[in-house]
Amino acid sequence: MLTLIISVLIGILNSVFGAPILNDDALTITSIKGKQVVLPCVVKNLGFSSIIWFSPNGGAIAKDTNLYSQDDRFSVQHPYKTEYNLAIENIRESDAGVYICMVLGGQSEKHVTLEIQSPPTLDTQRSTPNLKIVMEGDTLSLKCAATGKPEPVISWYRTVETDLPEQTKEDLGTTGPILSIKDIAREAAGSYECVASNNLPPNVSREIIVVVHYKPQVYPQNDQVTKKPGKNVIFECVAEGYPLPQVVWKRNGNVISRTEASYKFRQDVYEEKDSIILSLRINDLNDNDFGIYTCEAENKYGSASHDYTLEKTGAPKIAVASSLVRKIKSENGDLECRVRGFPRSVVWFKNGQKLSPTASRRYAIETYKEDDITVSSLTIVSLEASDFAVYVCQADNEFGSDEMEIRLEQSAIEISGPEEGKVGKDITLVCNATTDSIGKDGIEWLKNGQRLIKSSRITTSRDINTDDHRIYSKLFINKMKLGDKGTYTCRTSNLLVKSHSLSITQVPDDFVNIDKALSSPKDIIRKENSGPIKLMCKVEAFPRIMIFWYKYIGESDGRKQYTEIASGDEMLTLESHRSVAGTYQCRATNGKQSEETLDIDVDIQYPVKVSVTSHRIKKEIGTPLIAECNITGNPIILNYWVSPKGPNSTFDHTLDIAYHENYMTVAMKIMKLKIEDFGQYTCVGGNHLGKDSVSVTILPLFVTTTVATTTTTPTTMPTTEKITKKPTTTTIKTLISTKKPITPVPFIVTTKPIEKTTKKRKPKRTSTPYIPTAEPEYRESDKEQVKQDNRNKSSVMATNYILLTVTVVFAFQKLYS
Repeated sequence: MLTLIISVLIGILNSVFGAPILNDDALTITSIKGKQVVLPCVVKNLGFSSIIWFSPNGGAIAKDTNLYSQDDRFSVQHPYKTEYNLAIENIRESDAGVYICMVLGGQSEKHVTLEIQSPPTLDTQRSTPNLKIVMEGDTLSLKCAATGKPEPVISWYRTVETDLPEQTKEDLGTTGPILSIKDIAREAAGSYECVASNNLPPNVSREIIVVVHYKPQVYPQNDQVTKKPGKNVIFECVAEGYPLPQVVWKRNGNVISRTEASYKFRQDVYEEKDSIILSLRINDLNDNDFGIYTCEAENKYGSASHDYTLEKTGAPKIAVASSLVRKIKSENGDLECRVRGFPRSVVWFKNGQKLSPTASRRYAIETYKEDDITVSSLTIVSLEASDFAVYVCQADNEFGSDEMEIRLEQSAIEISGPEEGKVGKDITLVCNATTDSIGKDGIEWLKNGQRLIKSSRITTSRDINTDDHRIYSKLFINKMKLGDKGTYTCRTSNLLVKSHSLSITQVPDDFVNIDKALSSPKDIIRKENSGPIKLMCKVEAFPRIMIFWYKYIGESDGRKQYTEIASGDEMLTLESHRSVAGTYQCRATNGKQSEETLDIDVDIQYPVKVSVTSHRIKKEIGTPLIAECNITGNPIILNYWVSPKGPNSTFDHTLDIAYHENYMTVAMKIMKLKIEDFGQYTCVGGNHLGKDSVSVTILPLFVTTTVATTTTTPTTMPTTEKITKKPTTTTIKTLISTKKPITPVPFIVTTKPIEKTTKKRKPKRTSTPYIPTAEPEYRESDKEQVKQDNRNKSSVMATNYILLTVTVVFAFQKLYS
């Protein structure tokens, strides 16, 4: 009442002195979390009115300069007579929303939208820990979760070790919360860093140390040694693995103890970052010491071993890396033989003639020692055609001699195949090269000087012929197209090159082809608002190309219907919004009624949203219940209801799921409501982008019911007199169903017939019967009976009230417990 009176008085004063004028232009202010922001409100001719500020949740913050809010961050600045600006210190993300400045009793209001930006923050709970261990060959997956507004961009870097004092960071070229590396190698171990930025300083980063575990590997050193008795020998075993393996030496299957003091054996260990070196020294060799020694390394992922041979001195033995060496003209030829057995001399022969370093400056022979091995190398400078021949390495000592033949041949590369092809036909080109000329990368194919792009239509294979020591690489082109015309080249890593020209000789008049290898894939899945989507339709046609883009809109009479949306370009650009999801079709024609089509399905994924038509449902005990929730989102992975008893409880219900065009309906059905079923139920939906839920409260329904008390008329009653009593009514509340109302059943109390004790009177002779005004007289026994019946009736009614009250109280306890 007081508020109404004040409003009326303010209206009267405004009519006398003029109504306030409020600058009600909507305004949006953007600020940064933690800063101060001032929301303006300018009003002229305020007079006796007041200014009220309302928060986004509808609560009053201040009236004029008087603060209602308990939050001391809020204040009203009144620097001028017309300004009542709302200031907020140290703003939070929860402060965002629409603030309203209103004139009390006025008709206008000003809306000020506050948008709050915040620098990036890393969510360590949802991010990969600072240490990540992965097995070699597995897929490494690192995650950095960051929040901020605008949404931060996450970039990934890797620390690279260099010879410089400071380390350098390599940009991995990957953005997004997840970094994935398939088939990870041990060399990829190290320090990775994710940096989150959104143009609001400071950027935040997280370092993740990646440790790659792998099985042991053994790399032998001087694994075959020839010695004289009485000499000493040292074997070295280099073992790699992570965690570092345990390494032991064995002799005839028995472990040689590392800790046991022995003059015969001595072992030394050198550990590095990911390798371990274990040396074995054998002193004062005797005949029993010669034989096989084994180095064995083991960690929790497996084991590896290698045998070392210790031989007694005898006739020299020669070993070569290969008996066939192929080289290219003008490069140097290097031949090498390794001799065990302490030779007196090592000499070289060419086609049976002994070579002398002094005979030609183009020949150089060098002999040197590597432990117990004598190495002799022959170098031929700038190979000529006459240098390709058979060379022999020969060694001897007092026990005998040995020799080994090495054939030096000229490397070659060849390419073969048809020079002409037809559209739609298959073709094969073959390139072969000597095994020593291809290098570590094998044979590479190029088209028109550029590396050939392989696809399901263009493939290669590789075969090795052990007889002629050549490698064959085959290029398969299936169903040739116009674009396959060009010059194809095969080359090796040492730049042996052969080229082959391929032309197209025949093109059908109705030739149209969409290259699916260069076009967009059939299915494109993108997250909503993740940037433009580009659909590519790579077409070739003869004599000319026409391209049209369509979108599928439905079916009519069993036929798919499309609508044209663009034409002319091979690329169609779409915004990543849920409205663009659907099937797109590229139609290509050559102007001669020949065409080819390509369908591309675009799927836009977006978070789940759950909604219900009513948050409160009233029902009666014992009646069925149906509660529905609608879930939108793509995809919808989670859809379920949670009972008041918790997510893991069971209750008598069923779920019906109905799919619609843009949403899903999840209906929960309880066949017969019980008291314990009342409470709050939650419908949950979710996908990989997040979860959403909404609650529905099931309450008991109350209805007004009449309890009627009736009396029966005595069977023996005077014909001239009637006793009439109105039934008494009592109103109570009971549970009732909204589906099928239950008719109230009255409580009926009967009494015995009451006999009249007075004598009959003769009626007057009138047209209407005489009705006595006095109360009828009863016998004492009848009076007592009536009293007892009334007491019984009151007792029954009281019992019913008590039972109903207990039921309602119990229902509410179950509902809010």
